[in-house]
Amino acid sequence: MRDQLDLDKGGIYRAEEKVYLGPSVGWVHRNSKSILEIHSPGVAVIERGITLIKVFEPGVTVQLPSAKGLAEPVTIPGTWPLEGVRVVAMTDQVSSAAAITILPAVGETISSLPSVRIMNPYGSVSLEPNLKAGGWTVTI
Repeated sequence: MRDQLDLDKGGIYRAEEKVYLGPSVGWVHRNSKSILEIHSPGVAVIERGITLIKVFEPGVTVQLPSAKGLAEPVTIPGTWPLEGVRVVAMTDQVSSAAAITILPAVGETISSLPSVRIMNPYGSVSLEPNLKAGGWTVTI
């Protein structure tokens, strides 16, 4: 898997937009879309700021970042406001025997479950963060 933080090597596509967060925070850069493609089985640890994960192989485990909000202001350079995440199976080889597993950070859950699995070919899961308590919620 390509490095998620090294933008010069083209490991990830990040489109930014400027958002005004009021007079006390001001203008901040926010990801409008960050796409990560996973082409090999194994565990993929996802960095904060990724909004779309395309999985091209079955048997991948996606480890999400903590959904808890940042303790620091979001205007610190290099930090990304946490957005929703969508995980998409880009193959017809996904099945109950070869599923894509999505894990939350340690101590967190996904809609009160310890993990979520994509078991349908070309299936997807949309997740929204719970910034106060941590954890993720499956959305439609």
